Amino acid sequence: MATTNSPTRSRRGARAVLLDRHDRVLMIQHRYDGVIVVPGSPVREVFWVPPGGGLKAGEDFLQAARRELLEETGLTEVEWGPCLWILDGVVRWDGEPVHVQERYFLARTRGGGGTPVG
Repeated sequence: MATTNSPTRSRRGARAVLLDRHDRVLMIQHRYDGVIVVPGSPVREVFWVPPGGGLKAGEDFLQAARRELLEETGLTEVEWGPCLWILDGVVRWDGEPVHVQERYFLARTRGGGGTPVG
């Protein structure tokens, strides 16, 4: 029997650690809306995460990372590398514990990439 601190839900996701030709990492700004899974407590109203999201039925982690990067950025000229990190833990989502499994994959843009700022 699950206790109040044991997760009854789980979520599998994948993210891209996308580097441009200047080794800058792309991060996407979000506002907490109670729906997005955010590690940490208390949850900040505004936070940054690498592009990514949940797996769809039949997808593996890398397929999900590729799909999510395309959906969130439109980028197609990407060279994919290895899985860099695996997050396997419990986070709070809408006040409830959720077991999260995420994989973070290295990716590099193949195109131009602009001029660094700063």
